[in-house]
Amino acid sequence: MSPGADTRPSPRIKAKGYPDISTRAFLRLLSVSIYPAPSILALVDFDPDGLAIMTTYKYGSSNLSHENASLSVPSLRWLGIKVDDLVFDNDSTGSSQAGENRGILGMSKRDRMKATNLLNKEPFTEEGAEPEWRSALQTMLMLNIKAEMESLSGRDGGLEGWTEEKLLAEQKRRKRTG
Repeated sequence: MSPGADTRPSPRIKAKGYPDISTRAFLRLLSVSIYPAPSILALVDFDPDGLAIMTTYKYGSSNLSHENASLSVPSLRWLGIKVDDLVFDNDSTGSSQAGENRGILGMSKRDRMKATNLLNKEPFTEEGAEPEWRSALQTMLMLNIKAEMESLSGRDGGLEGWTEEKLLAEQKRRKRTG
């Protein structure tokens, strides 16, 4: 842990695939029963499925819409992976690394179809609640790229180092906004 880091316990939940009810209920409980409320941050793949998974945690699912009030986590925020982490991040020498060395992948036909479909649903619509998420989907489609979390393992410090950097930045952001 870096100097100045938050010393409160911070559980990390790793879910594989789409969210299950137990994990959603646990995150909901954490988000509403602890004061001050913990930051609940999503680290998902930079692809349409990653954004759909994050949407299920934050807003609920259409299949269980009758349970969304007790399972959604409205305070959830997107930690990453974002396009800046893939395209515009420079190594320590200041030179950009090539996309193929960064784990950036091309989108499949299925990925493109899923992204297009998501853009027509809340919260991704033009007037939707998550303009940053909409922009990410549009970027994926325009650049025909996606990336999995494993793409960060090639960075200095790997995924753990990247995560620590992002968490420290989030902690500073939280202190500024109160």
